[in-house]
Amino acid sequence: TGDNLIVGVMSFIKSNNPLKQYDLITGSETGESSPGIFTMATYDETGDNLIVAGLNYMGSKSIVQVWDALTYKMKKSLESEFFLATITANGGIYSNNKLLALTASRSFNVYDESSGKAIFTTKSDKWKFSGYPGMGVGSFNIYPLDRENEIFFLNASGNNINQIFDLKSNSIIAYFYSDSNDDYAVVAKDGRVDGTADALGKVFWTTRLTLQRTMLESSMDKGFTPRLFNAVLNEESASMESFDVDNLVSKVPVVTVRSINEKPYSANASVTTTQKISSVTVEITENPTEVTEVRLYQNAKLMKSLPGTGDKTYSFDLSLSTAFGEENFFYINAGSKNGIDAEKAKFTIIYKGATEEKPTLYLITIGINKYKNQKYNLNYAEADANGVEGSINKSSSGIFKAIVPYNIRNEKAVKATILAALEDVKKKSLEQDMLVVYYAGHGVMSGEAASDKEFYIVPADVTQLYGRDDMLKSKAISASSLKEYAESINAQKQVFILDACQSAGALDAVSVRGVAEEKAIAQLARSTGTFWITSTGSDQFASEFDKLGHGIFTFSLLEGISGKADTNNDKKLTIRELSTYIENKVPELSEQLKGTAQYPSAYSFGNDFPLVVYK
Repeated sequence: TGDNLIVGVMSFIKSNNPLKQYDLITGSETGESSPGIFTMATYDETGDNLIVAGLNYMGSKSIVQVWDALTYKMKKSLESEFFLATITANGGIYSNNKLLALTASRSFNVYDESSGKAIFTTKSDKWKFSGYPGMGVGSFNIYPLDRENEIFFLNASGNNINQIFDLKSNSIIAYFYSDSNDDYAVVAKDGRVDGTADALGKVFWTTRLTLQRTMLESSMDKGFTPRLFNAVLNEESASMESFDVDNLVSKVPVVTVRSINEKPYSANASVTTTQKISSVTVEITENPTEVTEVRLYQNAKLMKSLPGTGDKTYSFDLSLSTAFGEENFFYINAGSKNGIDAEKAKFTIIYKGATEEKPTLYLITIGINKYKNQKYNLNYAEADANGVEGSINKSSSGIFKAIVPYNIRNEKAVKATILAALEDVKKKSLEQDMLVVYYAGHGVMSGEAASDKEFYIVPADVTQLYGRDDMLKSKAISASSLKEYAESINAQKQVFILDACQSAGALDAVSVRGVAEEKAIAQLARSTGTFWITSTGSDQFASEFDKLGHGIFTFSLLEGISGKADTNNDKKLTIRELSTYIENKVPELSEQLKGTAQYPSAYSFGNDFPLVVYK
């Protein structure tokens, strides 16, 4: 601390070594302690004391002591309940009269100098002993996350799951998962979750008693919370209730595939057929009365849902296709009364029937500059929709047998016209086809109570965005309605792109609405297995149109379609490549033009597929 550095060499119990103190300015040694088995040392906030951890001379019990930094004499011994060397503090920091320490078993303890006792330990210390190989300097550490040094990030686990500890409530308040693919997940102790689609499928809720498990993704309807990491840091943690994993997950239904085409099915069995119309029967082997809905997904897209009846068996008819090749990937899950879905029951059917003809692209573009209430008018939604229609027509013609456009602009963009276009696609589309819906106009959340909240896209004849939920229900198009169309439309490749913005006349509480809208879109993407790319919560400025000819979000979208999003240069632009490009480009461009970064959202729980093939 200050001008001094304390250095020690861990003896690994073969010999005892002293701690040595050095002056950082001169580099000279200024002091040396008696020999011992030391695993860590740190100064307190005053620099007058050293907090030292290690083992007793027998190497049988961990010790934590407070020393005078000048004389190296012990002033206080902090009681440790641990009698095994692997639970020895070997890294940590001192804050607010407490030592926060990581141990050789990569668990975490808190020692209170005032009481002289260990006041917190992670549960793994009660049973997990990884041994001496975990001791010594490593990549795990403790990092403060606030100016008051009350919230800390614990980078300690060997499974990419880190912890967030709150000193005031003396508890772990959240977990943070990350991996080398830039996927992440945040889990608050009250059960809220946030993260990328892939990460939410990699991390599981697991009961301690039965080891029954289900993915974090399964609790999206119950607890998905955009920007959760920031929320956790700024909330009063003492009021945060703990999520009872054992109780909730133990009541989640368990789904098992029993038969395909009336033949018994065993897990991971290979099924091949020439029957386009096939069937599957599943059994709810645990908690059948907890089921609210049973859902069938084909190639990650929601195809059909059945209401829960309390019965143990449910059957679905399947329509096989070659939309993604011969392999048709299916899974079935079940919603439960406590809001957490069952683990997916997966199976694959190889379809050897007739190959379908080339797909058709159904392209619905909606752009509304002029609203009946002029204060909601936008600057360039019409130009944006025209640009998207023209760009996709030009770039995608080589993939499709035909492109069927639905051009809906300004006063024509009313609920009846938009739903008529979706109904037409519903009647005509086949499994191998693609649906792209682009919307540039207002997006809004209705309802005050959580149970009443609903996301709407706002047609031209809606004259009041807020305070008139009856008008929205009558004239706007809800997320629930979009979900029904996504499910009932046969096309297995579906993309919804929403430049759902706020004009200067609708900017009150945009940030609050932005989080709610983000949540609604993410839940919609997950429940339907479709792709959603959205600028939810953004605003519009005339200066953007002057410089770009389009809004920032759609300008980035058009750049991506033109070829800039094909980062691997394989002459093929997939939906994931396009969404990644938009997510990176929009913040950069908005900061340049407006001084503040705007962050779009992309949610993709479906299979990736190409939108454009370049010559």
